[in-house]
Amino acid sequence: MATVTGDVTLDGQPLAEGNIRFEPSNGDDPTAGDKIHDGKFKLDVAVGKAKVRITASKVIGQEPVYPGSNSMMRDKVVELIPRKYNAETTLELDVQKNAPLAKFDLLSKP
Repeated sequence: MATVTGDVTLDGQPLAEGNIRFEPSNGDDPTAGDKIHDGKFKLDVAVGKAKVRITASKVIGQEPVYPGSNSMMRDKVVELIPRKYNAETTLELDVQKNAPLAKFDLLSKP
């Protein structure tokens, strides 16, 4: 295992809050994930190549849990980070012990 520290920006600004997940490419080592706060993260990850997925959501209102007038309400959220950085990620990192700071500079538009 190695401790990975890093920065995440979205359109040049530190990502206020989000989640980061490392999925080892070998499929044998455990997945690791943690919160991003003020563009910073730190977590222990298996050494080797890993896919990286970054997500961040924003509450845009309320919506009913189920159809009908008596439904409870829940937060309606949208994903702020494009799919190419999470569901269809193109991000990878070769995790090594004593590696330098990892930087992920994300763009909200292609």
